[in-house]
Amino acid sequence: MKHTGPSRNNRVTARLFLLASFLAGHAAVAAGSRDLADEVQEAAGVTNGLCVQLGFSSPALLKGLTQSGRFVAFGLSPKREWVAAARTELLADGLSGLASVDVGTLKDIPCVNHLVNLLVAEDAPSLLQGGLPAAELGRVLAPAGAACLGTSPDGARAVEAALAQAGLADIRTVKLSRTWIVARKLRPAGMDDWTH
Repeated sequence: MKHTGPSRNNRVTARLFLLASFLAGHAAVAAGSRDLADEVQEAAGVTNGLCVQLGFSSPALLKGLTQSGRFVAFGLSPKREWVAAARTELLADGLSGLASVDVGTLKDIPCVNHLVNLLVAEDAPSLLQGGLPAAELGRVLAPAGAACLGTSPDGARAVEAALAQAGLADIRTVKLSRTWIVARKLRPAGMDDWTH
């Protein structure tokens, strides 16, 4: 009998190994997106509603938030290639509709006033230096909504100053796996909670 290659058992073992490696990698990515989503929720103190992520490079946070079942998420990026890749990934994961992404400048966030419950930017200093007006964050945030802005420890003061100048209050620094500056939009005097 002539030997022509790996035995059937070796081929099956190799395929099972590849499948297990793929599934483990997929689970690690899913866990990473959930970890980031959990961290943002912990830092901001917001656990549901509409989340807008500015300047994303990956849809990991959007996926993590929508997989919780408590958020609808929208990502805005100036990079067409990132948006195209994110759309493909969200569709493949069955999350389109719960999470969507679009291309746009960050000078005008395409949301009506007082709509967003959680606004996230993982690299706030570069977005603010690149033309994102801090006043836009305050405009789109709903009363009691929060902006959760990632920064390096060196950039924290500049981010805090921009938020204060834009009229946001309750600004604090939260240090978890990274540094987040969190600013909450205060509820106007006389405004009630409607829980129905």
